[in-house]
Amino acid sequence: MNLMFKTIPISIFLLVFSGFSNADTIHLKRGKPIEGCKVKKETWTEVKYALKGLAAEAIVKREDIDRIDYDDIPDPFKQAEASMEIGSFEQAKDSYIKFLKEKDDFENSDVFEPKVYYGLAKTLLILAPSAKKKETDKYTESAEKFYLDSAEKYFRRVAEGDNPLIGDALVGLIDSRLATQDFAGAKKAADSLREKKLSDYYNMMAELYQCHITYFQKDYKEAVRKYESLAGRARRDNKVIYGIALVGKGKALVAGGPPKDAQHAFEDVITNSDNEEALAGAYNGIGDIYRADKNHRESLLAYLHVVVLYREVHREMPKALYYAGKAFITLKDENPVWGPRGNSLLARQKEEYPAWKP
Repeated sequence: MNLMFKTIPISIFLLVFSGFSNADTIHLKRGKPIEGCKVKKETWTEVKYALKGLAAEAIVKREDIDRIDYDDIPDPFKQAEASMEIGSFEQAKDSYIKFLKEKDDFENSDVFEPKVYYGLAKTLLILAPSAKKKETDKYTESAEKFYLDSAEKYFRRVAEGDNPLIGDALVGLIDSRLATQDFAGAKKAADSLREKKLSDYYNMMAELYQCHITYFQKDYKEAVRKYESLAGRARRDNKVIYGIALVGKGKALVAGGPPKDAQHAFEDVITNSDNEEALAGAYNGIGDIYRADKNHRESLLAYLHVVVLYREVHREMPKALYYAGKAFITLKDENPVWGPRGNSLLARQKEEYPAWKP
């Protein structure tokens, strides 16, 4: 899943040009947009703004907002978001940190600060598996642990505030605890997400993570039951969670159930889902089934789907790189370039995801 890696749901960070200087535009789901305003504060439930030339503030409910176009976006934030978009996570991290160092220089830093902490936390979580290769005096302990601890701290900071990213931050907090195999802590964070009753989507996300925790604790039979139940309810209302739940069911079946049933679950995802995390997980799952059956050519094709099409799904990418590389090497007698290609993929996996273990 890389639900840990989805876009902020209602904010599109674009520069817009209008007749006003430094004016934002709030686009409503119904009615004319609020143009020539200045966003002052965003909470989970509302947005406070002032119109150009007026000191008094007005409020619009968040549920009525389609999106907000910010005219005055701090440069470090723009640079960080652009770097995230192209997968330059080190540059994104540095830009987020630059914003925090310079935030007093920005007129609207209160609006962007929660987004910066959230983006920084996501970036650190992505970079953590490769952080141990850094050798500087700053890291007196495991660099990976330092990154994960920092990510958890920043996710918690956002989750404990009143801002539009509370739900996403709680999801990130669960992910950061799962990354350290703190299943009790992950369950506590999932319970907290459910108890907040933010929306139907986040209620389902809390349930999805309860399924994941059961799977990681190797109670595969119960995990299959939970994933199947959630997928049945999400099929109509939430295609993203539906797809990820089916992938979870398939993985649990691979680990503890009939492979044929697992393949049906993965194929259902490929047929019915357009979520990249779910699709990457499904292709990896099919690759695992073919690999267990020693059908190396079919397993290679499945893993290559992930390598070529879903490079941003970091949860699934290291497995795809590793086993695609192994399959190329196994099949090297069929084509003289496949051996070197396999070695290249294995080297890439080791370089980009050194902490991952097959």
